[in-house]
Amino acid sequence: MSDDLALRLALVALAAVLAAAIAVLLRTGRSLRRHRIRLGELGPGVYFFSSRTCASCDRMRPRLDPDVIEVSYEAGSFPAAVKRVPAVAQLDESGRGWIAYGDVSERRLEQWIADGP
Repeated sequence: MSDDLALRLALVALAAVLAAAIAVLLRTGRSLRRHRIRLGELGPGVYFFSSRTCASCDRMRPRLDPDVIEVSYEAGSFPAAVKRVPAVAQLDESGRGWIAYGDVSERRLEQWIADGP
């Protein structure tokens, strides 16, 4: 009887650990995807949307190419379509492209930028 109870408890613990791992993976994956966006008020290029009070922005800033255009929330002309910071967007001439929210790795960012808007 004791062995049966121990086995059941071990299975419940394993299921809980698996559920937590899946939740973490899904949450991380959602924040590190590119989403289609249209920011007609901005010209073509790669943009970094940031804020002075954003610790993730501070960590991400050194990884960015010098050609990336930083748009700070505090500057006053922050696009309403950008929902949170940090965010990186690549836009074409019509202002269409992709945006990615979160602390994106340098390698992933290089791949995405190479793919184009």
